[in-house]
Amino acid sequence: MLRLVIISTLFLFTACKTVTKKDNMDITLEISNYPVVIHYSKKYQYIWRVDVPVKATLKNNSFLRKMLDKVKYNYRDSNYKRYATNKSDQFVRIYSDKQGILKKTLKHKRLYFNEELSYILKLSLRLDTTYTVQKKYEKYLTEVSQNNLDTLIIGTINELKQTNKDLIKQINKGDLCFEFTKNKSVQTDNICVTIDF
Repeated sequence: MLRLVIISTLFLFTACKTVTKKDNMDITLEISNYPVVIHYSKKYQYIWRVDVPVKATLKNNSFLRKMLDKVKYNYRDSNYKRYATNKSDQFVRIYSDKQGILKKTLKHKRLYFNEELSYILKLSLRLDTTYTVQKKYEKYLTEVSQNNLDTLIIGTINELKQTNKDLIKQINKGDLCFEFTKNKSVQTDNICVTIDF
């Protein structure tokens, strides 16, 4: 009996330090039906940001509860690092989809054993203000400036695959990195998934 108690205790202590990795967490990225939105600066007269919605489904295959702390969009483009914020990772806003209405989730997202949760992630692609980049968005620039808008819905990702392949290429230059809180630790476990639409 004592042997069983010791083995159970050792199992519990080692299980509490289980690392969140691809073996025990399935993450699937899908195209969302929500629209892509561009943001225009009236003051400076350029498009500075594109918000892209992505559907992410997470499934916990570990016996332990996992807590999703945050998601970052790591953009792999040297021009982006140089011209925008001098860093490539951007925080991603996490939403739950409640019957077609997006609700921002602010608290830790808990996933229990064998639980599957879906979120809509809104990643922000910050645009370079140089002429060559802005030229790619010329048709949108004309529309927002003529109609005195600061945001414009430009279609879903599926629609943009037909109409704006350059933007889809830009989006595909990044990874979504999911950060999971470790038990009793400040460090996080990260799982990065490459975007490929």
